[in-house]
Amino acid sequence: RIDLADLDANEGATVSASLGSGVIPALPSAPSGAAKDPGSGVVAPALIAVLAALAGAAAATMLVRRAGRERVWTGGAADAAFGESEDGLGSRLMDEAELAELATIEFEPPRDLSAVEGALLLREQVHDEHLSAWLLEAAIRGEIDISDDYPLVITHGTAPPHPTVHQILDRMFDGRSSIKLGSYDADFTKGWNQLKGELDDWLHGSAHWDTAGRRRQTVVRIVGAIALVLGLGIGGLAVLDAAITGLGPAPLIAAGAAIAGAALGAIISSYELLVRTETGSALWLRVESFRRFLENSEARHVEEAAEKGVLRHYTAWAVALGETRAWTRAVEAAADGDPQVRSTIGRDLVFLHVGSSITSAAKSASTAPSSSDSGGGFSGGSGGGGGGGGGGSW
Repeated sequence: RIDLADLDANEGATVSASLGSGVIPALPSAPSGAAKDPGSGVVAPALIAVLAALAGAAAATMLVRRAGRERVWTGGAADAAFGESEDGLGSRLMDEAELAELATIEFEPPRDLSAVEGALLLREQVHDEHLSAWLLEAAIRGEIDISDDYPLVITHGTAPPHPTVHQILDRMFDGRSSIKLGSYDADFTKGWNQLKGELDDWLHGSAHWDTAGRRRQTVVRIVGAIALVLGLGIGGLAVLDAAITGLGPAPLIAAGAAIAGAALGAIISSYELLVRTETGSALWLRVESFRRFLENSEARHVEEAAEKGVLRHYTAWAVALGETRAWTRAVEAAADGDPQVRSTIGRDLVFLHVGSSITSAAKSASTAPSSSDSGGGFSGGSGGGGGGGGGGSW
């Protein structure tokens, strides 16, 4: 302590001081190098993932479709549709679009297939109209009778059913003498579902398919499921990392998403691997050619079918192939154009009207409940000649 009280006039003192170490903190060092990436957010990584997934899915789908091309007899359209292994023909691969270009117009269906079998080979799936055609063919054989009024009523026919058909009909009737369609029927539904299962088994067990294609289908689905999980894991973790640290993991994002997209595309399109044999492709061509005939039929074609006694068989085919409207127009045009033709095909017209309504009636009986009441009767077993519909138990 310094006391300056005794200083005289004109005297002064100099005072100085300094701060000790540690009182003022040292300045931090200036940053060097690139600034730390704050992250890219999720938009950019997600966009990369979507584009890569789409590219992977497109590539996988193209490869699967190429692997699923049909086996077809070499030569022209006639060889492809009617060739046999005994003819010494070679084989080539074609996709379904190329195969369809070989189809023409055939005036009769394949004789060794029923309408149901032909439609299954063409569509590769079981639809309600296929089951309806099964009922119509059973009526043509006389195994059941179907009414000609609304609601349609199915009763036992006069002909003994084929053992396979008998099992399904027994389930549908369940001891009853008749089945009224148009309103929900639990017993009919059981038989309907059994029929659907058996048709599906026939479709996938048919010798018209290449067994190697089935194996490839199974392998693709199993490997695809594993790859899908792996790709989602890699891509998902990489997207999270990029959202925090930046787009450094972009290659991993693209790789994971491409794997996942390719796997999903392969799984979805794996049905394409169900490949037809040369015989299966030939039958497909003949069925498609007959479908085109039904689609473009005229009154004169109906008259010719009536003369051959196959009008009802063609009606069953029209229902199975989804050409009921076109065929109905042709039949009604023939009936309207000539009273004698109408008189000749009168019972066939009744069968046609049954065929036009049976799909919706059977659907009502096997699904949603509804109420209706009517009567009438039609014996489908009378009349009707050969031609087509020769496919064994169906």
